[in-house]
Amino acid sequence: MSASMSVPSVRQLMISTAVLLLAAVSLPALADDDSGHPQKQETAGSIGWTKPAGWTSEKPANRMRQAQYRLPASGSDSEDGQLVVYFFGGRAGGVEANLDRWVKQFQRPDGSPCRRDDAAISTKEVAGLKVTLVDLAGRYIAAVRPGAPERHDKPGWRMLAAVVTTPEGNYFFKLLGPKATLERWRTSFEKLVDSLHTS
Repeated sequence: MSASMSVPSVRQLMISTAVLLLAAVSLPALADDDSGHPQKQETAGSIGWTKPAGWTSEKPANRMRQAQYRLPASGSDSEDGQLVVYFFGGRAGGVEANLDRWVKQFQRPDGSPCRRDDAAISTKEVAGLKVTLVDLAGRYIAAVRPGAPERHDKPGWRMLAAVVTTPEGNYFFKLLGPKATLERWRTSFEKLVDSLHTS
């Protein structure tokens, strides 16, 4: 091969190698845990967060839902988990009213209604935002849709939720599903909460 043909080949090889090295350096900065899948930055109104790896984005079922994700089932669980981000423009009541409503959506194993002391409730500040966290398990018996007489009947379910307080109103992050599935994704949910910020 002549020198005139080999020089461009060497240059092309050097350029290709540099591009690959840059890609290898930049990708891990967006990766979550050990999956190697890139994360995605998402926003709704005045807040933003990082979608955890392994979660599948879905089209929101209605306009009150700002975002909706499916979390694959774990082990023998027959249903996936689902996280929905709600925003009602300040028309859904305060934090305490919503906590009371959520608790009433669960029953204890003996069939009696859950009470506030059955739930783990805490608050934290993330990027200047007040976040109220809720963790509750039991039989999920919420109405299939607001105002409907039909109710879910999901024994062994769990809820992980976060209420994010902003000047424009509360954002509600509500994750529901079988207990084993939610335990699998609990750390991912916590990472999402810790990634909250104003957009």
